[in-house]
Amino acid sequence: MQGRYRAGLIVGAVGLFVVAIISALLGFCGPVVSLILGAIAGFLTIRMENPTNQGEGAKAAAIGGATAGALGLIGQMIGGIAALLFFQQTGTSVFGQNIDYSDSAQMVGFFAGGLGVGFCFGLAGAALAAGAGAAVGYFATPKSSVPPPQM
Repeated sequence: MQGRYRAGLIVGAVGLFVVAIISALLGFCGPVVSLILGAIAGFLTIRMENPTNQGEGAKAAAIGGATAGALGLIGQMIGGIAALLFFQQTGTSVFGQNIDYSDSAQMVGFFAGGLGVGFCFGLAGAALAAGAGAAVGYFATPKSSVPPPQM
């Protein structure tokens, strides 16, 4: 397996749980965590692959960051549903409105809206992770590397 995918999956696996917890507590902070995860995945990608130039480094690290961000997207959606389940169990009002949990149409809208918001925040986090990975990959790659010897 290439280093870009390995780094993205390793960081993303840890990040899935971290993003899920953070987004359950404070949903809009999930993309910030994904940004940090993308930067870490990008750095690890550069360490694993040793690209020959900055363009290749940015490309490889962007893929590593996007992989970590995709797992962060899943964590964002899990955290959003966990928060909605907490609201349902405690009877907490959402945006000042009490939800009638016995009305199935209102419940479908409640959870569909929560999944939609989690998906949008997760998509923003994945984009930020890919961008952070590319930036770190660009700057972490030496400007002039000696190409490997040809056999």
